[in-house]
Amino acid sequence: MNPVETEGVYTLPEAQLDRFMVKIQVGYLDRDKELLLLRRKEKKEFNSVEKIMDGNDVLALMNNAKDVKVSDTILRYIYEIISRTRNDDRVLLGASPRASEHVLFASKSLAFLRGREYVIPDDVKELASPVLSHRIIIFLRQNMR
Repeated sequence: MNPVETEGVYTLPEAQLDRFMVKIQVGYLDRDKELLLLRRKEKKEFNSVEKIMDGNDVLALMNNAKDVKVSDTILRYIYEIISRTRNDDRVLLGASPRASEHVLFASKSLAFLRGREYVIPDDVKELASPVLSHRIIIFLRQNMR
């Protein structure tokens, strides 16, 4: 969502936001990358896109990620993170069961991409914020002086 021009664009309800696995902030390119983009655009290098995989390839990769092993310790770790969002006075709306599923699958995917057959706590730590940031609502106290 473009934060400047929002006419005709409305914030999604929490139930719909919960269906997105991660929220990623995309910033600006650095100087060199933006100049490279402009040069490539000027040379019309983006007139066609080369196909590198089809839907079956994507499904195969997803199935490989699903085969990554997760110990009960990691499952409990994910549960504890999610549970704490539900039991913290600073949180108005905690994470849903779907959020815990998404932390699990995202962690398995990251382990797969890094060449591991198992999830480690660092996978969960790295992905907890992008998976949860759009799912919980923090209670903001106003200073009433």
